[in-house]
Amino acid sequence: HIHVLIRLWDTCFSECDMVSRMGREFEDFFVYVCAALLCNWSSELQQLDFSEVVSFLQDLPTRTWGDQEAEDLLSKACCHGAR
Repeated sequence: HIHVLIRLWDTCFSECDMVSRMGREFEDFFVYVCAALLCNWSSELQQLDFSEVVSFLQDLPTRTWGDQEAEDLLSKACCHGAR
């Protein structure tokens, strides 16, 4: 699972130059990554109370994620950033 985390961070840092050329900062792009994560589990999160949401976010169900899921998340983040 660490390879997916490394993939996400690697992409975030490598995209930093592109994001800067678009007039944005890394922090902005990272917010879009977080938004994509929230959108990914939106329907589940809406069914939970606050303490359950906090617990869910502290242990996201990404144990089975591979490169494709990471790529999908980053693609969604880029789409959020393009708006």
